[in-house]
Parts: sequence; structure tokens; C-alpha cells
Amino acid sequence: MKIHILSRPRIQKSVLIIPVMILLITWPAPKLNSEIETVQAAVGTLPPVSVPTPEPTPYLPMEQPAVLPAATIVAAVSGNTQPESLPVLQPAITPPAESKKQPAVKTCDLVECKYYALVIRASKRHQIEPALIAAIIKAESDYDPRAVSHRGAEGLMQLMPPTAAELGVENSFNPEHNINGGVRYYKKLLKRYDGNIELALAAYNAGMQTVKKYKGVPPFKATRQYIKKVLHYYQIYKKTLVAVESA
Repeated sequence: MKIHILSRPRIQKSVLIIPVMILLITWPAPKLNSEIETVQAAVGTLPPVSVPTPEPTPYLPMEQPAVLPAATIVAAVSGNTQPESLPVLQPAITPPAESKKQPAVKTCDLVECKYYALVIRASKRHQIEPALIAAIIKAESDYDPRAVSHRGAEGLMQLMPPTAAELGVENSFNPEHNINGGVRYYKKLLKRYDGNIELALAAYNAGMQTVKKYKGVPPFKATRQYIKKVLHYYQIYKKTLVAVESA
């Protein structure tokens, strides 16, 4: 049996370590809980802190972009307009206007408008509806005072030269003379057929002898289409010419 004898340096280290360990184990721990309780007793219990809730930001509508006329923009870009001459931009938001009854829109074709005064004047002179006169002119010449048909009819209401001479129309290409002669001729036909608009239109288009031969509206496609077209325009001009007369 072998006995190991510790050397002196090792014995000295062991003697030093053991007392240190005993000292650490037996050292009293700090009384943290008692110290915290002492501080709370001195200060007192703090009330809970209330954090105010921020109010929501009100919604603000976005302003509309200002409106600037196109001509002003073009002039400004091209350099033809001085900055001080440009109008001040204003938002395109306008207050609602009071509700007012809007007047009826009075419109007419630019070519036709210049002849409406002659139509209305002839209608008063010969006691024929202006809308019917305007419809005949539209179907006959489409308001072309220089129109000439393949059969030789002339002017706005397409008067044949013999008919124009009989009515005393010296110049069928003169709008006023042509309208007066054409309205006088149509009134004659209307009296002949006891106010029957369709028969008067058939005679104006195909001739009185043709209407007499067929004892009514001839079976010609062109004549029947002509009557249909005039009556269609007649309904349109009833509204247009009423607006023009009341203007």
C-alpha cells in the first residue's frame, strides 16, 4: 500500500481556499424586500398614471385644382403673355346655385336659321304652318338655294320653270321669291284636296294629273318616300320653329 503525501505548496493552497468558501456561504444576503417596503412606506402608494387618448383629426376634403382656360395656358407656355396679365387661379369649387327653371334650348341648323324669317313671313302671309313649309324645303333642296334637280326644278322649294312663271316668280334662285311662290302653290294644292296634307304633298311631288290618275297617292316609291320624309321633318320643325318664334 502506497501513501501519497501532499507536498507543501498544495497544502498551503487548500488551507487558503477552505476558509474563503466558508465565509461566502455564511455571509448574510441583503434584505432587498425589506428595503423596498421601507421606501414605499415613506413615499406612499403612487396613483395610476392616466394617458389621455388623442382626438381623431377631422377629415378635410381635398380642394379641387384651379381651372385655367386653355387659351391662357397656351399663351403662357409660348411666352406671349406676361405673368402679371395671367388671371389669379381660383379653386374650381363653386357654391350650389339656387334651383331655377331652365329655359328651353333654342337651337337650329346654321344654314336653316337664316331662312326661318322668310319661312315665318310666308306662313303668315299664306296661312300655312311654318313647320310644314320648313319640312318641304328640307325634303326638296336641303336648304340649298342654288339646287337644281335632274328634271330642272330650281331653288329652295324646287319650282319647275313653267310653275314658277305661272306663280309670277321671276328668279327661282332668290330665296324670298322662291319660298313665296312655293308656299302659294302648296296652298293651292291644299285647297284642292280639302286640306289633305298627304294628297297635297303627293301632287307637289308627282303632279296633280298623277294624283288624279291614281285617285290618291301614286304607288311610286319615290313619291311615298317623299311624303314620309316631309312628315318626319314636320314633327321636328314643330318644336324648332316654336322655339325660334318665341325667342
